[in-house]
Amino acid sequence: MKKSIYTLAFATIVAGTIVIRCNSSTNKVEAATLEANHASNDFVRAKEEFNEEYNKFKFESEERMLENEKQIKEIKTHISKLKRDAKLEYEKKIADLEQKNSSLKIRLAEYQKETNEQWESFKLEFKHDMNELGEELKDLSNHTN
Repeated sequence: MKKSIYTLAFATIVAGTIVIRCNSSTNKVEAATLEANHASNDFVRAKEEFNEEYNKFKFESEERMLENEKQIKEIKTHISKLKRDAKLEYEKKIADLEQKNSSLKIRLAEYQKETNEQWESFKLEFKHDMNELGEELKDLSNHTN
């Protein structure tokens, strides 16, 4: 009788342990699944935010580049009235500015995001180059008017 009580107690302990471990594993799987879903949602949200920011940045930059082209055309109109020597000097400067504007367009079109640090670095450098080009155009425009 004592043996059957010990056997029954042992069987109950083993069965209880198995049930507890199964529940624990199930809970762990559910928790991991929930965590993976949250991470996936965070990733999707971050990607959407980046795409929105990138599209806004791209649109604003393209607008500025179109404005640069318009300003270059205006400068060309003004220099067409200058003497030959002055005209040649300005045409060379204009060609350089057109090349810079074109290079900015290509850089923007070919940009591929890899990390947030690279994106921030790209934006900073691109804005700097865009502002520099804008200042050069303004200076040239002031000299031809």
